[in-house]
Amino acid sequence: MQINHAILCVFQLYNDTVHIWTRPVTPDGSYAVAAVYSKQQGYPIHVTIQLSAIELTAPHGYNITEVFDNVYVGHMKPNQNLTFFVNPSGIRLLRATRVK
Repeated sequence: MQINHAILCVFQLYNDTVHIWTRPVTPDGSYAVAAVYSKQQGYPIHVTIQLSAIELTAPHGYNITEVFDNVYVGHMKPNQNLTFFVNPSGIRLLRATRVK
């Protein structure tokens, strides 16, 4: 069995300055989600995106956790919007653990 560990840029926003990347992680069906804001100066950017737009489509949803501070964001389903801030030259790293 071959496991696909590809990292995929699934979404670009705001004149190509915000890229959202996903990568499969364990347990099966879960993802790491990284939002990278490439602008060098300015203010934090407010990002709102539907989970299904970044290919998170598990019917029972996901438990979302902010990775760096280990803060639980909440349980979300594919049709719900995920909202967060990203600093200039910064990254927001989230873990979306599939709910069975």
